[in-house]
Amino acid sequence: MKTPLIQRLSAFLIRSRLIIISVLTGLIAATIAAIFLLTPTHSAIVTSRNLQAGDIVTADALTRTVSSYHLPPDSAQEINDLVGKRTRVDLPSGTVMRTAYTRPNPENNRSYDTLSLPVQDTTASLLSPGDFIDIYGPGICHDECPAQILTQHALVIEVINSQESTWGATQSSAIIIGIDPSDTSVVAGVPDPTTLTIVLRSS
Repeated sequence: MKTPLIQRLSAFLIRSRLIIISVLTGLIAATIAAIFLLTPTHSAIVTSRNLQAGDIVTADALTRTVSSYHLPPDSAQEINDLVGKRTRVDLPSGTVMRTAYTRPNPENNRSYDTLSLPVQDTTASLLSPGDFIDIYGPGICHDECPAQILTQHALVIEVINSQESTWGATQSSAIIIGIDPSDTSVVAGVPDPTTLTIVLRSS
């Protein structure tokens, strides 16, 4: 048998149930809103469809979204900075775009002179179209002098492997590069290409 106190409490809860439900609902909604408001968000550029390595990035392949996750330091900031470049790796739809995922499209660089250079197979295996390289030649006094820079930021347009190359056996691979016109005669004038040193740039 219920005591008068329990009976009065039960009656109060029954009469006030709508008020209690409303208060609890409000508290839950306020808690959820506070969580979203306090969680930092970041604007991110992501792929809107699957991209394969070597694809040219187009504006319709990208979209901007809001992410609550921490973005990598090299995440892309502007869609226009990516359009026209080639992808280095496969990128599934929804991938946050990083600058490391793309490289310049050689076809967009028309102001270069083109030059073919023989290279060792090991050197060719390290290069890909879209890479930038610096080329050094031997110093004037040869072994006693440091190498001298012949051209900087040359663009690798094509890498020709040993099966496709027509160079001699000692230089079985070749690269076709886009080079500043003012440096063309300097690089092409090196009598012995085996003395050239190629340095891959980070960008």
